[in-house]
Amino acid sequence: MSDVSSVKLAHLVKFGHGKDWKTVESPNGNFPVYGSGGKFGLASDFLHDGEAVLFGRKGTVDRPIYVNEKFWTVDTMYYAIPHSDRAVGKYLYYWATTIPFQTITTNTALPSVTSMDLSQLYVPLPTLVTQQRIADYLDRETVEIDAAVADLDRYVELLEKRRLIAIENAIEGKPIPLHCMSRIVDCVHTTPDRDDAGVAEAVRTSSIRNGKYIPGVGIPISLETLTLRTKELSPQPGDLFFTREAPAGEACLVPKDKPYASGQRVVTIRPDVSVVLPEYLLFALYSSQIQLRWETTSTGSTVTNIKMDTIGQTRIPTPPVDLQHQIIEVLKKEFDEIDSLVAESRKLRELLLKRRSVLITDVVTGRKQV
Repeated sequence: MSDVSSVKLAHLVKFGHGKDWKTVESPNGNFPVYGSGGKFGLASDFLHDGEAVLFGRKGTVDRPIYVNEKFWTVDTMYYAIPHSDRAVGKYLYYWATTIPFQTITTNTALPSVTSMDLSQLYVPLPTLVTQQRIADYLDRETVEIDAAVADLDRYVELLEKRRLIAIENAIEGKPIPLHCMSRIVDCVHTTPDRDDAGVAEAVRTSSIRNGKYIPGVGIPISLETLTLRTKELSPQPGDLFFTREAPAGEACLVPKDKPYASGQRVVTIRPDVSVVLPEYLLFALYSSQIQLRWETTSTGSTVTNIKMDTIGQTRIPTPPVDLQHQIIEVLKKEFDEIDSLVAESRKLRELLLKRRSVLITDVVTGRKQV
């Protein structure tokens, strides 16, 4: 396709704007509602019937979606309807996955892209017959890769379930209210001032997932802000951070690398190590009975919130400390194996997705003939 001309997307499609779907939302609707992550609801009406390529307008803007049905799409999306005498919809979708979106999106906390930006992009345009042949070829090749990726995702899900089962089988002992075995201190209910030169960090709820702290997600803060936010309790290694909402019920050990303070909606827990060891408590907080308590006692219709009283009154199965040591060792060994298998699976997943991306780019640009 080296001699194939390129045409602006504006000449190949007609852009439509997604709309608020509240007026058409219906659990019994006949038409799917699309957001940037794909289908997520049903509607009683539709915006378009037929082929289209969906583009995110705000937030997730780098994941085009191909549709060929009656559909509704939310107001943070565009839909591009191909002119059938010029372009094959599936071909345009595959081309769209190769767009370097970072070059046309706004560099803000909520990335955005305009239909004008998209319409000015150039599309390699072979004949309709060749476009269809490319689309058919990529359908065949990518379906195998997508199936392999889906298998890996299911395998990781099974590994995570194995992790929960291991916790469930290991946690035991006399239930003791959390406030009787630890000091629990709520956060300052404000967003701290950001200081990119700060040597300390305020922990956000998004910093904590699946029992681990995610570096670089928190807010850098000055030592002055740190002092103000840790007046009641300065988090130390051996303490735990716990999220009250967005999402609720996540926990991790306080990292050792720098000074930390709780951000909004993050609680600090200091265990009484004569009663409960920090690592054991962390495992226990992820047991199904405790997680179920968070779910059944939290408040809020859209964002769940766990009250401080609920946290303190939660009864933790607590065996003698010497048995806690044994449980920790057993779970650490189990989790090391699980973590290794998860890491290998995710690495293979990344390689498959890279192979998929390279294949599509090579075929659409003509570097690979089909």
